[in-house]
Parts: sequence; C-alpha cells; structure tokens
Amino acid sequence: MSFSIRKLFSNLFLSVVIEGNECIFYGQVFRNGKLIKTTNAKFTDISIENVDEKVIKYIEEQEKAYFGVYVSLFFNDDSQGALPTANFDEYKKFNINTQNLTSLVMQDSWSIYANLNAIRRYKNIFGQGSVDLIYSPIALLFHELLKRGISPKTTLYLYIHSHSFALAIFKDKQMKLSTFLNMSDAEEGNEEIESLKEEDITDID
Repeated sequence: MSFSIRKLFSNLFLSVVIEGNECIFYGQVFRNGKLIKTTNAKFTDISIENVDEKVIKYIEEQEKAYFGVYVSLFFNDDSQGALPTANFDEYKKFNINTQNLTSLVMQDSWSIYANLNAIRRYKNIFGQGSVDLIYSPIALLFHELLKRGISPKTTLYLYIHSHSFALAIFKDKQMKLSTFLNMSDAEEGNEEIESLKEEDITDID
C-alpha cells in the first residue's frame, strides 16, 4: 500500500542521449515538486536505426514504477540547422530545400529548422509516441549563450558533445548561421577503413 502511494505522487523525467553505439539515460524523480532521486543507465551496442528491445524494456519498467514517466531525447540528426530569418519562404535564398522541413522561430529574427521525417523517427524511436520532447543542440547552444552573454563582435561558438557539435556564428549579437554535425557515422567509417588497411597488410607475403 505504501508503495502505491509513493508511486502515485512520483514522476520520473528521463533525458536520453543516443550517440555512437551507446544509449544513455539520465533521470530525475520528483515528488510534490521536490527532487528525491536521480537515476542513470547506459546501454551499449545500440543502433539508432533499430533500438534494442532491452532499451524499450527498461522504459517499460520505469513506467510501472512511477506514476508518470516523461521522456526527452537529444536530437542529434544532421538535418537540422538555423538561418537568420523568421520567414520560412526566405530559406530558398540560402539554398535550403524546404520540402519536408519544419522550423521554430527564435527571438522573432531567426529560426531553427529540421527534417520532419527525422523528427517523427525520433519521436517514435522507443515505440509510437514514446518520446514527449526532443531538444536541439542548437537550442541548447543558444540557451548557454543567453546565460553567459553574446559578444557584439563576430564570433564563432561551438557546443561540443561526445560525438557531435553545434556551431553558430553571431555578429552584432545576431545569429548569422548555425549548423549541426554528427561525427558518429564518420568515426565508424574511419574504423572500417582502418580495418581494411590492416587486412591488406596481413595478406602481404
């Protein structure tokens, strides 16, 4: 009975990052608005194209243990970027194909864009409608800049993660260009190349 009462008033907020072959969960449990517990879990040999059943089972177990479980996911897809316009129709001036794109206006002067199909894939990555929120590294970069202050000079800013980074150029405190690059695929490609090189050397008499 006491367990049921604790569950009734406990909510778990999970933040998930999938990079390389790892899926990492960072969790915070709140009860009556107070943080009472933190959790974390890491799964390896994971593909973002086909998430392992053990990851989905982990989420299902959390849903049984808490009244509410809310999942947010780090959006590390290369389809995203940002442009110095709030007008979607002006994307063509920057040679950006707007087909299957969506955008989010920032500060009424610039906007972040991403591919709709990629967003849907991330929203359903652990099952239909399994992700409540996806968060962009470009938005995280801007959040940090607001806290620290943006230089009036022309400045290049980087938000570096384990296998990826967001890049933004500001001039007169206005965003001029931003993009995101996921290095996971490039690193995997380099590993394959190195592997082939080793095999070729081994075959030499």
